[in-house]
Amino acid sequence: MESRYNKHYRVGMEANGSRIVGIRYPEDSKPKWFGHVTRNAKTMLIDLEDGRTITDAQLVLIGIAEYNAAFGEVDNG
Repeated sequence: MESRYNKHYRVGMEANGSRIVGIRYPEDSKPKWFGHVTRNAKTMLIDLEDGRTITDAQLVLIGIAEYNAAFGEVDNG
């Protein structure tokens, strides 16, 4: 069973019919404690090459060709 704690992703991986170009904390998250880098965030925001921003809960780690075959071409406009 997959949970949000064992989903591994990184910049450059293919996901959701595109490629991951950035991973960031939500704007409303705050540091865990003063001077620490990590934050108390339930989800991370993932920027895709085609301009979409999704949460890690919406992430589907399959290649672009497989995504298009399963869900159809992604409409960016």
